[in-house]
Amino acid sequence: MSTTTSTENSGLLDLLLPPFEKKYDLRVDVIPVGTGKALQLGRNGDVDIVFVHARRAEDRFVAETYGDYFEIGRGCGNFLSYGIFDLDGKDPDYTKRARLFKQGSTSTDLHHEPLDLDQINEWIKYSWYEEE
Repeated sequence: MSTTTSTENSGLLDLLLPPFEKKYDLRVDVIPVGTGKALQLGRNGDVDIVFVHARRAEDRFVAETYGDYFEIGRGCGNFLSYGIFDLDGKDPDYTKRARLFKQGSTSTDLHHEPLDLDQINEWIKYSWYEEE
């Protein structure tokens, strides 16, 4: 996996990788470099995962591989965090437990809305598959 040095230095991967590696019985080798180099390693096929945080560069990277990226499969432009990384797991109400990532959605203007399970819908219009 190529990632940025700032992501490596943040400690986030120390939280995310151990449970993933344990669940899938594998080891993730991390190559911390600058964003451009991390994306180039992915472009070259030298890594299986690219973990960066530069939205425009990521969009270009994906669009180079999937030419229809900006035509079909377009999302609504918001980021959704279901919050699966429990920090305590003590509250019996799943939606009220402390999380590594705040549950809910964040729009492109950084407005946060709390998670409302009743509002999660499937929009075929924005899917990458065609209904038969």
